[in-house]
Amino acid sequence: MFAFVHIQKTAGQTFRVVLRKNFGVRHCDTLVNSNIRARDWYWIKLCYPYLESLAGHGVKLTPEFESHFPHARCFTMLREPISRSLSAYQYSLERSPNRWEFPEWMNQHGNRMCWFLCGEENAEQAIEVLETKIGFVGMVERFNESLLLWRHWTGLPHLDLTYSSVNQANTNHIKQQVRESATNMEIAHERNAEDQKLYQYFTDVIYPRQVAAYGDSLCHDCDQLRQQLESANNDSVKSYLGKIKRNLLFRPGTQLSKAA
Repeated sequence: MFAFVHIQKTAGQTFRVVLRKNFGVRHCDTLVNSNIRARDWYWIKLCYPYLESLAGHGVKLTPEFESHFPHARCFTMLREPISRSLSAYQYSLERSPNRWEFPEWMNQHGNRMCWFLCGEENAEQAIEVLETKIGFVGMVERFNESLLLWRHWTGLPHLDLTYSSVNQANTNHIKQQVRESATNMEIAHERNAEDQKLYQYFTDVIYPRQVAAYGDSLCHDCDQLRQQLESANNDSVKSYLGKIKRNLLFRPGTQLSKAA
């Protein structure tokens, strides 16, 4: 079973499209993002007895998750820390009535990649998680290439990697305004110092190692995938059947569990 550890604003919604297209009724989006309980994991395993793919912000490398899915093959995506933070800030303003000023928001949301991976703002601990618990790490800035590397890692060469991007911002004016302030950018760099260490290690050590393992055909395969994406969409029979199961069975059961 493949488990996608989805860090906010790292192209996770688009990656989920690929998972849905390929695994259909054997793919589960957790729906519960925080305070996920044992009963939630039991419901997932009951509803998806042949589970092959799991995603959602509720997928975290906690002892409880690992006890329920001891053989899960975990993977994640990372993004340049400042870009990720600004996208997350813009996303929060677009969807929340609370108009946080950037310094206040950033002080409470710094080093989120480290925090999501290891539960604290500690690059060394997050790197250890990547090296010991995460089998594959993709890069948002090289998304198509990362898809190819991910498929190579899965050992499933038949997987369909075509997609159409989702959950993209209509405008980047909020991010641009933040970048225009030297004070804001100084705060962003200060509060992402641990994430920057994590990202630097990833780009220097982990990602090159994955590229080397793929072989010499990576550039050629990227060109082929780019051509396929020109006419790609997110529809497939598998994703359609998965949507039916998710909306008619899994989602109602999750809501009942939350109310209990």
